[in-house]
Amino acid sequence: MYRFLEEDYTVYLVVRRPGLPHGFSMKDMSDDYAATIREEFGGPIDLMGSSTGGLIALHFAADHPDLVRRLVIHSAAHALGEMSKKAQMDAAHHARQSKWRAAFKEIMGLGFSPSWYAPLLIWFVSTLMSLTAPEDPSDFIVTIEAEDKHDFKDRLSEISVP
Repeated sequence: MYRFLEEDYTVYLVVRRPGLPHGFSMKDMSDDYAATIREEFGGPIDLMGSSTGGLIALHFAADHPDLVRRLVIHSAAHALGEMSKKAQMDAAHHARQSKWRAAFKEIMGLGFSPSWYAPLLIWFVSTLMSLTAPEDPSDFIVTIEAEDKHDFKDRLSEISVP
């Protein structure tokens, strides 16, 4: 998806660490990334956060501005809307039962505009995603719960990086 950036950038795709404790927040995830970036790069980076990564990037930019040269937020917002919260909680419910295709179907349903082909795409993508689903749903559930509690609206003005 971001291959076009590789001509001008070295791109690192970073995911959350495994074994997240119950109650871990988007801010906690941001602090994990900050520690890693300080250790690996020692200074500011260009940061792009997409979806859940965008929520984490908001905290990162506000709490660790010395590590951010430029910020791009993609497919994320200061908080989830009610429809997204419901879909995510339904996904967590399915994940607890190891019904991964149903869980991913809930998540993917948020990203497709209504059309005649959307149900087919959602089925196809959620089926593919379920093939690599984790055995333990804990990290997925902790992340969904953190997203559900995420509300960054009152902190947006703290972001000073371009």
